[in-house]
Amino acid sequence: MTKIKKTKANLKDLASPKGMRDIMNEEYYSFQGFFEKAQEVAVYYGFKPIETPVLEYEKVFEGYYEGSAGFAGLGSLVQTGTRRTEVDGWGTIITPYGTFECLRVKSEVDGVDSISLGATGIPIPNSRTEYYWFGKNQDFPLMEVVLNNFTQQTTIRYKDRYRPELYRNNARFTASRTKATTKDTITLTNQSLNSPTKYTWTITPSTYRFVAGTTANSASPRVLFEAEGVYSVKLLVNYLGGSDDTLRSNYISVTAPTTALVEKAIEKEALSFFPNPGKDLVNFSSGLNQASQVRIYNLLGEEVIAFSLAPQQVLPMNTSTLKSGIYFVELQANGQKVTKKLRID
Repeated sequence: MTKIKKTKANLKDLASPKGMRDIMNEEYYSFQGFFEKAQEVAVYYGFKPIETPVLEYEKVFEGYYEGSAGFAGLGSLVQTGTRRTEVDGWGTIITPYGTFECLRVKSEVDGVDSISLGATGIPIPNSRTEYYWFGKNQDFPLMEVVLNNFTQQTTIRYKDRYRPELYRNNARFTASRTKATTKDTITLTNQSLNSPTKYTWTITPSTYRFVAGTTANSASPRVLFEAEGVYSVKLLVNYLGGSDDTLRSNYISVTAPTTALVEKAIEKEALSFFPNPGKDLVNFSSGLNQASQVRIYNLLGEEVIAFSLAPQQVLPMNTSTLKSGIYFVELQANGQKVTKKLRID
């Protein structure tokens, strides 16, 4: 049997991992841009975030930092110093971004920035006091205030509603209209980032159908809603390494077409006749996609001619038996009536 040798660890021998330093001020925002790009790439390939566990609880943290950067042909910059950080308060903060319960963190930094030009080094004091307000579930500080103890200048930054978040939604779409009737066709246009490999559209409730040869897996399908109501639309896009989705709740409102709108549409395109005034022959045409009935009445209300028009038909009609005067031409289609005047010379 294998024996396990037990050892006792000395807490004094434990130390913070080497090679770590604080990223603050202007450098913080440079790294923020890097992390945003890394997040976009990770989402594209389907990687999920790993939450970092809390290893310890302390009120005060102290440490030493050191770093350098070289500039070709110019020299170098060396930063050294110590930092003492503590949580010194909690409460509520109000910014243009919103109102949050938060913790305030204070850091006392005693540092020196040394600029080296050849063999000459120029030390510049960089001691400062920093305050950061952190809110729950917020990726970045809600506000930060930095007081430079050497220049006595104060820098204030706060998170507002225009500042981009770390996470970027990739699944995006728009609708050609969000208010329609049961006779309108709506186009859902995909505007997702990058190059999805698959699209899946989900619409609730289910009283709709895809038209014009499109399906639930088309990039930009066309939809005809068959019942009145408010519809929610969801787009799921798949990538080579993952997926993303967007749901727009109560996005499209659908109502029944009004009689006035139907009559106006019929009157505009359904019935025409020429010449008007006519004599022995008048051509009647229908612009509808369905059959219609046409009747001609004299001023006494008596029906003198009746005939049918097929969809999109132009029909010459003999009117030589009609006396000179005014007549009324009535078209019936889809349960609606349209009446127009015809004069015979």
